[in-house]
Amino acid sequence: MKSSLLILKSAIVILLFANFLPQNLCAQEVMFYQYRKVPAAKVDEFLKRETTYWSKVAQKGIDNGKMEFWGLFERVSGGNTSDANYLFVNTFKDIDEAMKGEMWDATKTFPGIPMSKMETNSFSEVSQILYTSPQSWEQSSKFQKPDEAKFVVINYHHTTDPQGFIALENKFWQPFIKGEMETTRTRQMAWGNQIVLSPSGGKDRASTISVDLFMTFKDALMPYFSQDSKLPNEGLNELGKLTSAPREIEIYRIVKILAKK
Repeated sequence: MKSSLLILKSAIVILLFANFLPQNLCAQEVMFYQYRKVPAAKVDEFLKRETTYWSKVAQKGIDNGKMEFWGLFERVSGGNTSDANYLFVNTFKDIDEAMKGEMWDATKTFPGIPMSKMETNSFSEVSQILYTSPQSWEQSSKFQKPDEAKFVVINYHHTTDPQGFIALENKFWQPFIKGEMETTRTRQMAWGNQIVLSPSGGKDRASTISVDLFMTFKDALMPYFSQDSKLPNEGLNELGKLTSAPREIEIYRIVKILAKK
């Protein structure tokens, strides 16, 4: 996925999916989102190289126990054409080991192919990087395989108290969405939240993230609950008090994912 040590060290990204999570979230896990802008004329070549070469490099890292998750996602929600249109998602337990970048040496996996035929950095641009920490996760018991989820909704929350905001979500929203998924009063398949570790601070930066998984684009665009669903209004009101700005919402299509079995 990376062509230089500098990029290799910065391209570590996390998004957690149900079957990949341990029973108890590890405090050492660091989540890193890398947003990439790829020109329309280069998209086909970008996808070809990432899925043909870099996914194999990532799989080798997973097999060697250095990596737990690799994912490539395409943004399908509306937005400016100048926005990043792809997102890389990886999971590492040891962020310092991952930052060394040694596992991203593609020439070890493909010794007969020059890097110029594999790299994608020369025609794409890293527009943003986020480090986050996983806090909670819930999923439908019907969600058994990672490729059952086709779309990811990422909610960027602005809050004056990230820890307090997460605590309220875990107290009110987590049991609610778990019940809705189990009784099929929603088509959502999974939910999780994370605290942004870096960059942090500033009124224009999100301080927490929540993630929703869906099977179809329509469900991701228009998530709904049944008429008999009882929203946790008390908790929503408390969350509103800690919100400093409206949340941003992005929708991504899952292009390819790999995970530790």
